[in-house]
This record gives sequence, C-alpha cells and structure tokens, in this order.
Amino acid sequence: MSEHDHNDSISLESLAKIKNFIQKLTGVESFVASHEGLPIEEYGYDDPQKAEVEAALSEDLLKASSDIITSALGEKPPNKVSLLLKNDRSIDIIKINEIIITLKGQVKPLNEATTLITKYLKNKKIICPYCNTDLTLETYICPNCSATVPFATQHCPHCSTDLAIKTCPSCNNPITYDGRKVIYKEEISNRSLLIMDTMLVAIIGAMIGWLAQPTIISAVIGAMIGGGATYFILRNIFKAKKKIVIRD
Repeated sequence: MSEHDHNDSISLESLAKIKNFIQKLTGVESFVASHEGLPIEEYGYDDPQKAEVEAALSEDLLKASSDIITSALGEKPPNKVSLLLKNDRSIDIIKINEIIITLKGQVKPLNEATTLITKYLKNKKIICPYCNTDLTLETYICPNCSATVPFATQHCPHCSTDLAIKTCPSCNNPITYDGRKVIYKEEISNRSLLIMDTMLVAIIGAMIGWLAQPTIISAVIGAMIGGGATYFILRNIFKAKKKIVIRD
C-alpha cells in the first residue's frame, strides 16, 4: 500500500522538511508553523513580527471556530479553517497534534499543500512501491506550465494537466501520484492482419524454396525466412501500443 501509518510525534525536523517543501511550490506565498501562538518555522515574511502576528491570529481564529461549531452545532471542533481572499487566494489554517500551520497563497496549490502536509504529519505517507522513498513532500515540475507542484498531485493545480503517472525521482520507475506501481504491456494493433500476412508470405516463401530445390528442407527454410522477415517488418509498421496496468 502507498500509505504507511506510524505514531511518531511531530519533530522540529519534520517542520523543517515541510518548510523546505513549501518554499519550492509555485503559488504558495507564506507559511508559519506555531505552537501556542509562537512561531517555530516560517517562510515568506519580510518581518518576523508579521509571522508572530499571523500565528497568534490563527490560534485565536481556530479557537473561535471551535467554540462556535461545538456550542452552536454540537459538532467536533475543526482541524482546518480556510479564509477566501481576493484574486483566487486564500489562507488555510490546519491543526495537528497541537501544531498550527498557516499557509497563504493561491487556492488550488494551497489545497494540495495542506492535504499533503496533513498526511505527512499524521504519518500517512506516500511511499514508492519499488524503492520505499517517501514521496509525500517531494515536488515535480509540470511539463505543460513549468510550475513546481507536489509530486503526489493528480492534476496540476495551475493548468489542470494530468499528472497521474510519473517516474519516481529516486529509482526512476513509473508510479502513480499516490504511490502505486505502473506496468506497461505491449499490444499490437491489427494483430489478425499481422498473422494473416505473415502466414501468406510464409507460404509464398515455402513455394519459392520448393521451386529452387524441391525438398522439404528448402520449403521450410523459405517459409521461415519469408514469414520471419514479414513478421518483424509488419510488427514495426503496426507499432506496439502501451497498455497501462496499475497495481496496488
């Protein structure tokens, strides 16, 4: 399976990896990870005090949201709050194991980032089925728009290009965005025509061989040469198609 469960606590090393991941993504403007309103890791702020203010506001906002939802609706307190801004931008606030992470940027890239950060911090990681590399916080360059996006995204959040199948950056094997094996199998188009033409030329080759020297061996050699050559020539003409087989 592509997701591995563990019970490790959130470490400073994990938060540093998240910061490194966020810094690479196109469309994410800022990031702050905090505990009890105090920043632990931050990126994208020209003044550290802004990170402190945003961390404190995020703490207050999550608490206010939790109070409203639990008291008015009787539901569990939310672990995520999103605020929509102008120009298709938003602020996403998530809370995991007493750590609050606040992200600001474009809506779609932020959705991808918060989903993967949540997976990573909950230790539900996306693992390469071939080499066991952790791909949860790896990035990928979209071949269509050149944006830097999460490796584990199915469609580019900027141009919607299908990115479901990629190669592992560590072992170069083909895998899906969520860590499943991809196996390619060849399929020959016009297979029946290929067989018929090969048989026909083999018969003609056998006749030519017999006429050259009326023995069974000559006929067999003529059939093998004619049929074999025809098969390999037509096989290239009918070009093999790749069939994708995805395995869990």
